[in-house]
Amino acid sequence: MPVPRLRITQAERRWADKFLKENGLSGRLLVGAAPGASFGQAKRWPPDAFATALTLVAKKHKTAALILGGPDDTDACDAVQAGLAGVESLNLCNKLTLGESMTLMGRCALFISNDSGPMHLAAALGAATVAVFGSTDAALTGPLGKHVSVITNAIECSPCFKRECKHGHYKCLTTIDPASVATQALALMKKAKKT
Repeated sequence: MPVPRLRITQAERRWADKFLKENGLSGRLLVGAAPGASFGQAKRWPPDAFATALTLVAKKHKTAALILGGPDDTDACDAVQAGLAGVESLNLCNKLTLGESMTLMGRCALFISNDSGPMHLAAALGAATVAVFGSTDAALTGPLGKHVSVITNAIECSPCFKRECKHGHYKCLTTIDPASVATQALALMKKAKKT
């Protein structure tokens, strides 16, 4: 299966250089996160789990976090930023164009996302991408790329492909351990750095 690739233009690179410099992040190792998913709650790993995983990665590599999302992701992005413990971060939710978001995704050494559009964009831009899956099937909609990893907890009712959990527990997501995601993310970053 062909692996999609996206390219960033020189103008977009210049914009990112300026943006990162203005925000004190020039030369910093960046990790990105997209805690939203338009399909519904059954595709959204909890914001506190995102925050814990990002904090664990940052403790290991002293990264800065970029939190990305659209207008419907404001609450989730705010909650992720509020949950970060001692991690320098920028909450860029609903503040950038799609092109600007993509340009910054391409600068990330790691991107953690739900099964969503940003997951596919980050993977196509070459970022080490960890995708958290709940109600959907990674075999059908997982990210494609050299440095991608999917984390899922296949419980008896998943994948159900529902927007909302018919049982009301969302265990396919809530039982995914942030420490496991961080461990997988760190291993993926190490592998990507070698190639």
